[in-house]
Amino acid sequence: SFCKLLRPGFTLSRLRTFSVPRSSMSTFTLPDGSKVQAPRLPEAIADIYKPGQMYTNQSLVPPLPVMPLKQTLDKYLLSVEPLLTSEEMIKTRKVVEEFGKPGGIGEQLQQKLMERGKTHDNWLLDWWNEVAYLGYRDSVVINVTPAIAYPQQRFNSQEQYIQNAAKFMFAGLKIFHLIQVESLPPDVYR
Repeated sequence: SFCKLLRPGFTLSRLRTFSVPRSSMSTFTLPDGSKVQAPRLPEAIADIYKPGQMYTNQSLVPPLPVMPLKQTLDKYLLSVEPLLTSEEMIKTRKVVEEFGKPGGIGEQLQQKLMERGKTHDNWLLDWWNEVAYLGYRDSVVINVTPAIAYPQQRFNSQEQYIQNAAKFMFAGLKIFHLIQVESLPPDVYR
């Protein structure tokens, strides 16, 4: 059975009754006042993964600036130039010039972005999450956020393949849990 592939002697009935003993769980209060239950960690790493610490430096992060319209349009032209023919580039420059005219649609939209920038620390975040992650119907892991370096594996049997996949998923779920209880220490660059 599949469960035996995960760990010798592990049965489906044990899987259904598996739970973390209450004595190994702790309740933590996050900075926003909400409470979460998380397994107690070994002392050697308990100081590293403290629930609620993940966003402790968030207030130090400056708001995302709204770039001036001319700068945005200039960068856009630079980014599309290698992809277009000469004729396409001429048409694109005309469209960009029309869009960027004083009093035109570009200026109106820029004003709306600037207003949003005054009321949001990151004016792009909601739109980015919707377009890049939530509204994107292809596999996000492969097509949007490749972030796992995993050496090529060789398996002699399907059982080894399944065991390896289970270990990989288990490691991913550990990270997911640390994120849920906001226990990952913040990355700090100087």
